[in-house]
Amino acid sequence: MQTRRVFTLLWRVNALIILVVGLLATALLAAAGYLLLKDATRTRHVDDIARTALGDVRDSRAELGAFGPIHGSPLLRARLTVPQTYALGSGS
Repeated sequence: MQTRRVFTLLWRVNALIILVVGLLATALLAAAGYLLLKDATRTRHVDDIARTALGDVRDSRAELGAFGPIHGSPLLRARLTVPQTYALGSGS
């Protein structure tokens, strides 16, 4: 009779452990699925590249930064940035 109580207690503890591990695994899979879906549907953003195929660009504009001197030269330079927004699925 005592042995049966011990096994019943072990089965209950085992069931509780399986439940907790199952809940943790479900939460982990849900979080991974959410992150994959979020990454697949995000707007692509890249820096320091020059694109030649402009068919996939949804929005593009040029911005000129502040002018600064070039050391050892009488010339000035300014940073040119071209932010572009691409259509969904056009990233590589």
